[in-house]
Amino acid sequence: DGEETGLHGAAAFAREHPWAKEVAVVLNFEARGVFGPSLMFETGAGNLDVVRMLQRVPGTRATSISTAVYRRLPNDTDLSEMSVLGQPAMNFAFIGGVERYHTAEDDPDHLAPGTLQHHGEQALALARAFGNEDLPRPATPDAVFFFAPVIGAVAYAESWAMPLAALALALALAAFVMRCRTDESWGWSLWAGIRMAGFALLVAPVVGFVVGGRLVWLHSQQVLGSGTPRWSSVYGFAVAAISVAIVLLSYALARRRAGPAAWPAALLLWAIVSLVVARLMPGASFLITWPVLAAAIAEALSAWRPRSLTIARVGPAAATVVAVVLVAPTAYLMVCVALGLDAIGA
Repeated sequence: DGEETGLHGAAAFAREHPWAKEVAVVLNFEARGVFGPSLMFETGAGNLDVVRMLQRVPGTRATSISTAVYRRLPNDTDLSEMSVLGQPAMNFAFIGGVERYHTAEDDPDHLAPGTLQHHGEQALALARAFGNEDLPRPATPDAVFFFAPVIGAVAYAESWAMPLAALALALALAAFVMRCRTDESWGWSLWAGIRMAGFALLVAPVVGFVVGGRLVWLHSQQVLGSGTPRWSSVYGFAVAAISVAIVLLSYALARRRAGPAAWPAALLLWAIVSLVVARLMPGASFLITWPVLAAAIAEALSAWRPRSLTIARVGPAAATVVAVVLVAPTAYLMVCVALGLDAIGA
């Protein structure tokens, strides 16, 4: 009770009610829109155990990026007050149609029945799962976790983030060294590869920032009509297409004089970025580490067997699938659905 006016009910329960001392797990269910899947977007500290429990529930949607980002936002829910209990916790919400949130159209007529069903299915399944296990739950560290098609849920302790990023860097370095054997101008290739990746890393975010900001401004001035461009999938795909075009441009500019060692050299820069992210925000590290790791493995195999057309074709294709499967849905969910395609989001 009284969540919108200051989390009063949750605060009263957590700080004053005698039942609060008996709580072993907190599951909080929210709504920030009217449709879309129920997303697990926040956890308490030491979430590896509850995330592994979440793996047992079919149809779950969660990523440690949302947890890492939400912990840095000023937003609050009832879970903010319940966290004083110091127990394992998970927070769920559906956020599609956020433009209707707290408006006259935030009503049952616009609520998708399937969304409410998904909310309820997860609540029931998790209540049963935790109820059939020992309580209280064991203490565990925080986790890096994500859900991928076919594979399903992937979760591992954050302590693995740095070693995995270091492994990606080592494989990229090994591929570079092997490529240098057949690249007489490897020094130029090293410069070309780093310049290629650096160009994309610097220019794409700047262009996205400018485009996102201008789109919001043009709509605020009704130059492009009214509406909410922050939640537009069309604009989201447009910004993504611009980013891809910038990467292809950097590739085109570098390939003319670059030798075979240029491509693992470009991966070296991405692997360094992966290390930095793993250190500063391990929950978001998988988004860079796993694509870089897949690409480094493909490049190392290709350098090891340079005459194998199968490796030369299958390796990069598989690495591309890994990158697209991880990056595309996560970027769409975090930007077009959750945070909004303003300048920062873009």
